Order: sequence, then C-alpha cells, then structure tokens
Amino acid sequence: MGGRFTTLAPNGGATVTRNYVARLNVDGTLDAAFNPNPDSILGGIAVQPDGKILIGGAFTALTPNGGSVISRNHLARLNSDGTIDTAFNPGPNGFVRTILLQPDGRILIGGGFHLAYA
Repeated sequence: MGGRFTTLAPNGGATVTRNYVARLNVDGTLDAAFNPNPDSILGGIAVQPDGKILIGGAFTALTPNGGSVISRNHLARLNSDGTIDTAFNPGPNGFVRTILLQPDGRILIGGGFHLAYA
C-alpha cells in the first residue's frame, strides 16, 4: 500500500513507522523485511508479472531497508525485497500519479511531469 502516511497500526496492533509505502502479509500484519522508505508521498503502485514493484509519486530519493540513500525522481522499480532495481531510472521531472502495465510489458505513467529520460 502507498500514499500519504508515515505510520500504520496493522490489525490494530502497535504503531509502526513506514514512510509512504508498506507491504502487508496475507493476514494483515506488516512485512517487516520490506521498507523502501521513499522521502515523499506515493501516487501509484503496480506489480509486474516478475514480482518487481513500480512506485511513483513525489519522492526524489529512497533509503531501502535502512541502507544507503538512492536518488530516484518520482518513479522507481523495486525488487521483491524492497531494494531498488538499479537498471531502471526513467527520471520524470514531476509527480507520478498513476502507473499502468500493458500486456506487452510496456509501462504507462501519468502525472504532473512534462519530461522523462529513458
């Protein structure tokens, strides 16, 4: 799940810090191993057939799983463990509000940007 939050209380339990994105297990508990930690809000999420996760929003950096800060402007692809897929960095220059996966594997993004680098 993603959006405009910095904490959550899965299943009414203890409050946990998660900045703007979290993954829940099927029983509603927090997947504690997954923490991409973007520096601003998310607008869109899509899961690719290979299990990689596309996130879009207002962020310009992520600190995955407590590691080093990685710059990504408004769009990033995460590996299933929450780390960054370093081969993917389109770099739109503004907020990504929505992400759509096409059947042929192409990715459509929409939002408040006017330029992206491939």
